Amino acid sequence: MSVRPIGMRTAWLCAMLLSLALVEARQGQVATGNPQGAAAPPLFKDTDPVPEPTRLDTFRIVCETVRDKYFDETFAGTDWNAVRTRYLPKVTEATTSKALHDLLDRMVRELPVSHLRVTDPGSTQVMAPGSMAPDTVVLRAGDEGILVFSVPEDSPAWRAGLRPGYRVLAIGSAALPDPAAIRQAPLAPLTQATRLLAGPPSSEVQARVLDGQNRERTVTLARSVPFKQRANLGRAEAPAGADPIALVRSYFAAADAAARAAVAARIASHRDYRPSRLREWLHGGAPFAEQASGFQVLSVEIGGGRSRRVILVIPEGYRADRAWPLVYALHPSGQPAEEWAQQMQRMLGRRAREFLIASPEYEQNYIFAGPPFVAEHPAILDAVARRVHVAADRVYPFGYSKGGFAAWFVALYYPDRVAGAISMAAGFDVAPGDDGFWKLLAPNVAHVPVLNTWGENDPLTARDLDEKPVGTFAESNRRFERETRGMGLPILNLEVPEGVHNNLAPPAEPVVGMLAVRREDDPRRVEHTFRHLHQASCYWLEGLSWVGESWNDPPPARVPAWPGESEAQTLARTLEPLLGRLTGAIDGQTIRVTRRHIAEFVVWLGERTIDWDRPVTLEVDGTVVFRGRVARDAGVALARAHGTMDFDTLRFAGIRVDASGKASMVTAALMPEPVWRTGR
Repeated sequence: MSVRPIGMRTAWLCAMLLSLALVEARQGQVATGNPQGAAAPPLFKDTDPVPEPTRLDTFRIVCETVRDKYFDETFAGTDWNAVRTRYLPKVTEATTSKALHDLLDRMVRELPVSHLRVTDPGSTQVMAPGSMAPDTVVLRAGDEGILVFSVPEDSPAWRAGLRPGYRVLAIGSAALPDPAAIRQAPLAPLTQATRLLAGPPSSEVQARVLDGQNRERTVTLARSVPFKQRANLGRAEAPAGADPIALVRSYFAAADAAARAAVAARIASHRDYRPSRLREWLHGGAPFAEQASGFQVLSVEIGGGRSRRVILVIPEGYRADRAWPLVYALHPSGQPAEEWAQQMQRMLGRRAREFLIASPEYEQNYIFAGPPFVAEHPAILDAVARRVHVAADRVYPFGYSKGGFAAWFVALYYPDRVAGAISMAAGFDVAPGDDGFWKLLAPNVAHVPVLNTWGENDPLTARDLDEKPVGTFAESNRRFERETRGMGLPILNLEVPEGVHNNLAPPAEPVVGMLAVRREDDPRRVEHTFRHLHQASCYWLEGLSWVGESWNDPPPARVPAWPGESEAQTLARTLEPLLGRLTGAIDGQTIRVTRRHIAEFVVWLGERTIDWDRPVTLEVDGTVVFRGRVARDAGVALARAHGTMDFDTLRFAGIRVDASGKASMVTAALMPEPVWRTGR
């Protein structure tokens, strides 16, 4: 296969990270040095049993690595979410090291690139502790020989011309074996190569390599970095006081914005800093306390002088140093939050130990929810995320009956807060009817997969926009299923044969699949319709202030009815102009935004939103308001993460546009509060 250098380089990096996923997930395994050059025993035997939590954690790491590091953001047309959903149930059957390795390797080989694979976790070696080496250069033994897997960008080795994907032919005066010999016995030549790279401080070593164009070249590498060994990952030791994880902890412990800005400057100037590494540093350094497993009770202030009681379930084995997915468990009418949390544990079975569970007492579960008009659900989710280490890209509203409507509500009006939603024995926020009002809201979940399941014989009465009966829950959901066909929405409508309202048991597979999806990162097209300002956030668009009339309480007087229209249709025409709306499209370096009832807003830019080396054009309501280069700012990313506790989608810049169309750059010192907190 012919691969462009940039593609091959990134694909090799993917392969390296995939091999490391198996190493990181296996606890207590440390690769020992072998100074005599004898063949080292493998870290894993083919028959080694792998505990289920480790298998699932490894599967997650591999899927995340492909998602974040694969060189083609379109995956050459492959639906990577569908691939991971298809393979997830098979992880429970892959009980040995070899079975797990083979399963993961088959999964990644569904992507159309020959250089991507999951390697044996024992095949990557690094320099022994105490050695000096050229930066954090990592080698691997592959089918083509000894290969360079990793070189830090802008490091001395990088500037000397060394790149990931290069094949190493010789180090110093020692030639390495040919690929055929390395395939037969890879560990000894790999150990030899890494030993040859290491040497006395301040010395140099020459490496003869074959580059991505099969051209032979010689690079001179300075041995300047001390190494320590962690599992079989090599990494440079930062100078005393400059550990990035410690700096992140200092950032969160800082007393005020000025102190945080000083620490942010140190993080941005750290020798290992790259925008792509900040996510890992934040997860490693965020100040979460260890928590004992079991039930906790939180009291969360939601605004308007109100608070909500939340049952937080900490799983066995919880560790504060890693991010955990969260099931946001929304109870049915009449069932206390404690009982629903316990019911959720029973429904998840063995999988419950993989998730945090937050089960709140709540009121808001559809668009007509009355006052106080506060951001009830975002406030609860924020409080949980400040208590325990939540994976912000794996939050799942999961509700039954009243809670099923609430799951739809959270997914519709706070789509950038969730990865997917599960609604059981309920229905869409507004029952589908001839008024068409529901179709204004459905595109809000264009990037949020929803499992919508109901019983074939559910007899409860569904009501239209005007609270008039429009059939049973089962009939209303069937109409919704028919009318959403062809809309291109990621909604799985599932009717359970013979199911009734109080006894609904959908198949496990779609539930498990939904709990494996991840929040979409910066979709190219967004369309968001909402009732309140605190709901005006949609991925990379966030409204900050409202203009014009709004839908408050009591409801507005209805417009005059048209001949022959129903009361629901008249009400829909009354309410539609009062809904706020944000739409956005990213076409290359041009960003287009339209707004209704939103005066001031921010366009947030993440690591992959734009090409940071080229100018950006922002067009608002048909008028260009900004054109120019935008710089990535670690201070902005850190300040935004501090305000949202979202470490998975980082915002390195923001363009703020006021009501008159004047644009300015967001700074860490003038960071707007999240709209759910201020837009009440």
